[in-house]
Amino acid sequence: MAGLRKLRNKYYVRVWIDGKEKLLPTGTSIKHDAEKKLRKIQHEEIEIKQRIRNELSDLQSRITIQDGINYFLKNVGKERNLQKTTLYTYSLAMKDFKECFKHLITFDQLSKKHYSNLLDYLQNRYNSTTVNIRLRSVRAMLNYLHEKELIEKVPFHVKQVKTDKQLPNLFYLKKWTGFIPM
Repeated sequence: MAGLRKLRNKYYVRVWIDGKEKLLPTGTSIKHDAEKKLRKIQHEEIEIKQRIRNELSDLQSRITIQDGINYFLKNVGKERNLQKTTLYTYSLAMKDFKECFKHLITFDQLSKKHYSNLLDYLQNRYNSTTVNIRLRSVRAMLNYLHEKELIEKVPFHVKQVKTDKQLPNLFYLKKWTGFIPM
């Protein structure tokens, strides 16, 4: 039986499919409007569940890197209520991810050995801080696609690179004594 759930001031319809929770956005933060959508979904619940099952099985069997990235960029911002700057950062990282793995077509072709390729690709282009920003975005994308069951497993564990810690610029003002040492 479907129900309502409120996340980040927006209502979602919670549907259980094969023992897993799926959230369908209502697109509103008004409870009355969300309840209308809930009743509509409850009326068509069996058809909706079957459609979602079919979409998931189709996506799992043929998810390409391009399709996964497009799905991530299209949906993660709405679901998690992300800032435009975060989405822009994600899009830059996805561009690098696609470019690095342009010779691969689907996510199931990725393996642990490809992480070093990605790391080399990024380190040859950016400083360590930017590399870490890109890596966090890639990790977010892979975890999101796995969470949505669009990829069967996360192909590699994304770790941050060490950055040189810069010492803080400290300066001390001495009380002016009128004497300048030479």
